[in-house]
Amino acid sequence: VNALDYQGQTWNMICPGVTRFQATFDGNGKTIKGYTYESESIKAGEGRYIGPFGTVGGSGIIRNLTMAGTFKALSYVGGIAGDVYGLVENCTNRSSVTTKEGGAAGVVARLMNGGVIRGCTHEGTLASGGMVNGGVVASVKENALVENCTNNIAISIQNAGLGGVAGESNGTIRGCRNLKPVTGTSSVGGIVGNLLQYAQEVSDCHNEADITVFNIFNGGTVGGIAARTYVQGNNGGGVTISGCTNSGNITARGTVGGITGDASYGSTVIDCVNTGTISNVSAEAVGGIAGKISGTTAYPTRMERCANHGEIKAHWKYAGGVTGNTFGTETEALTIADCYNDAPVSMTEYQSGMVTQFSDALALGGFSGSIHATVIRCHNAGNVYTDFSGAGGFAGILSQSKIEQCFNTGDVEAKGRFGGSNGRAGGLCGYNISGPVINSFYNTGDIKADTRVGGIDGQE
Repeated sequence: VNALDYQGQTWNMICPGVTRFQATFDGNGKTIKGYTYESESIKAGEGRYIGPFGTVGGSGIIRNLTMAGTFKALSYVGGIAGDVYGLVENCTNRSSVTTKEGGAAGVVARLMNGGVIRGCTHEGTLASGGMVNGGVVASVKENALVENCTNNIAISIQNAGLGGVAGESNGTIRGCRNLKPVTGTSSVGGIVGNLLQYAQEVSDCHNEADITVFNIFNGGTVGGIAARTYVQGNNGGGVTISGCTNSGNITARGTVGGITGDASYGSTVIDCVNTGTISNVSAEAVGGIAGKISGTTAYPTRMERCANHGEIKAHWKYAGGVTGNTFGTETEALTIADCYNDAPVSMTEYQSGMVTQFSDALALGGFSGSIHATVIRCHNAGNVYTDFSGAGGFAGILSQSKIEQCFNTGDVEAKGRFGGSNGRAGGLCGYNISGPVINSFYNTGDIKADTRVGGIDGQE
């Protein structure tokens, strides 16, 4: 096709609703621009599940096309297509996409079972009054694939379920990048917002931009790659996040991680690296790799070969260089192996003269804020400092855990300035409770506190 300029004319949608596009449309690198479309109809194919191409069937292909118009509708609008069962590849969106009730996406609104988006870029604008929005795709269904796609424009949507690439996923996201800042209120990820129950993998994905989230009600869940995993088994398996990196700085409340905010039951996180600074303002849990990670014996969780090089700045609850809160229902339900932190970890008052929360449950560790798991061949080399109490070179709180072949070389200081309890600082942990099993651990860092100081633990 040749380049087309609609000069403000209304777009006539191609194959809306139940009619499916089952041919090949090759844009030959050209641009279609200047069109408009607006509808608040609740009908599918008119105000929902739409785009310039309404529904692309299993045999349909759209490739080598740039779209640059304006689409405003009720929900689930894509800059290239609405629902896609086939293939969209090498396309660029430069359109303005606006939805009243959510589901705004730069390229495809809903990638359906078996659908593929490959090599696409979002460079347009998104606005949404509802949840589940993504730079490339709003919702990825089971057995769908998003591959080698990029978001290249800042996104700011004040609703939950937002990702630089995808709002939510039940499929596979591979080789994707987010290059511009993302701002939201909850369940925000540099690559994907929520990984749902049947999500398969997020691999070789990279967030290179800052993420900012402020939610004064529940704090939200935020990750440099994925906000959270809603995974419980997936037929005996679970979602895997592998080979991913975050270099963007993250400022948020709630549960925050450089790779994932909350890695739930059955998840696997391997070969991931964070270099961004994580600033957690009065929040639940913060970690360089995962804010919170949990597992059960039925759905075990594991983390392997991950590293944090980004500074951790926390103000409340649980904070650690690798994980904030590490909890397996049984010790064997959660295993972390061959991971480390080498960046500073601190917990301070939020504002000078104002403390967010007095609590003996405050816990800061060079590796993890709180551990109830099996941890093998892991270490911390970053310095640990808290204005409060309960700081450990390795863990703030160590409960029913197995620690094997681990060590700390970072210095630890617990000022105990607030809350009426000074100290509790140790090379291994600030608090030692519920009988952890320690097999080969050593500390070479300096430990400082007014009271309850130990080379291994501060208080049993």
